[in-house]
Amino acid sequence: MDHFLIVTNDGKDIDHSVTAKVRRLLEEKGKTCTLCRKDEKKMIIRESIPPELDCAIVIGGDGSLIEVARVLWKRDVPVLGINMGTLGYLTEVEVTHIEEAVTQIADHHQHLRGGAEHEREHRALSRVQTPVQQPRHQHARAGGAKVHHR
Repeated sequence: MDHFLIVTNDGKDIDHSVTAKVRRLLEEKGKTCTLCRKDEKKMIIRESIPPELDCAIVIGGDGSLIEVARVLWKRDVPVLGINMGTLGYLTEVEVTHIEEAVTQIADHHQHLRGGAEHEREHRALSRVQTPVQQPRHQHARAGGAKVHHR
């Protein structure tokens, strides 16, 4: 994974300090980052999303992650959510574990070789290990998104 889209909920990361940290961590690993552009209604400008995209990182809450999933659903791009909200059922990476998660995603690609690289990247993303903030009782998959039920 070399090309990342960073989508920020401006109401959650008001000073963009988390966004800047994620960008810095990725760029230090030689990755290309595009900050998502939004219109005056704070909606993602789809035309501004680069055609070459390997992963989206969403900084916000579950609503932000769902919005990005809706925009990118036809592109089969993995989405990592960094929780800046309260519950974070879908955005499982906590702010205190950003370095760990981003480093795992950025570094793991260097170990992938062979013909099925794309499939292994998706599996690698799903193996990002960070402490889960809430106990989960049941897990299901819906349209590629992990849905948790209590």
